[in-house]
Amino acid sequence: MAAHRGRLYTPETLNVAYAAFTECLKSTQTSQPLDVKARAGFRIRLVQAILRAIAAGERDPDALKAIGLKSVGQPIGPE
Repeated sequence: MAAHRGRLYTPETLNVAYAAFTECLKSTQTSQPLDVKARAGFRIRLVQAILRAIAAGERDPDALKAIGLKSVGQPIGPE
């Protein structure tokens, strides 16, 4: 890990973030806004919340998904 010192987003971290984002999109598929601009804003809020959590040190995929869902006002729990 020393080779990645100073790098906030390693390839592994980005994979975890992407997986959490993808899971959030699947969980919210039927509740996402229909309007293109509103949908883009929804996705931006989602990814920003996940990346902020990554920056704060969170790496657990389930926790990242919960953080993402909470950021867009979605219920967190079993699907």
